[in-house]
Amino acid sequence: GLALSLLSPLEIGPAYTRQTGESGRWVQYREGWRDPMSGRFEVALWEHRFWTNNKGTIALQRDRVRAFAFRERRVGGTHFYEVVPSEIAELQGPFEIEESEASLPNRQRRLIIRGRGESKLGPFDRVMVVCSYRTPELDYFSPKAADFLRDRVDRYHEAGGALNGLYADEMHIQQDWAYGGHHDEGEFTLRYLTPNLARRYAELYGKEFADLERHLVY
Repeated sequence: GLALSLLSPLEIGPAYTRQTGESGRWVQYREGWRDPMSGRFEVALWEHRFWTNNKGTIALQRDRVRAFAFRERRVGGTHFYEVVPSEIAELQGPFEIEESEASLPNRQRRLIIRGRGESKLGPFDRVMVVCSYRTPELDYFSPKAADFLRDRVDRYHEAGGALNGLYADEMHIQQDWAYGGHHDEGEFTLRYLTPNLARRYAELYGKEFADLERHLVY
């Protein structure tokens, strides 16, 4: 029992968070219209509060809300749109956040984010709101992750467990197994995204990727 618990999904994520001070991080994005004259916008989404997965039922903690103004251009007569990276501007807020009562007990609630002002950005008539959540799972791209996992395997051996190998399937079954019940307009609008993942992208592909949240526009 002890050996098994050391590598159990129920234990690894919370133990990693306690030991390193880091946690997995998910971001939820939602796009809407923005008045370029007044800067006014209003975007609504389903805020995730609890997920049920391999760890059992876990609570999500909302860290922060960001908003990005941009504009898009139709590409010829196609169904495609172009957004120029330099035409994505972060809005400074403050934002008004309205939290409705949960429509399903403890699982979700409607979140409405409103803003106005910052009217000198030009013809930026679209807005993307990004909500961040902390979850008790590994930050797989952290320099601390490998040492943490080696320690767990060593402790597994010390507890008498004989391992010929380890197998991991679908790392992100960390999501909510019932997520189909709370899509935003039919779309799963969450992505796993941590500062260490952004750091690695920036190292490989350029410093413009140091902030990956703005690139959720794409």
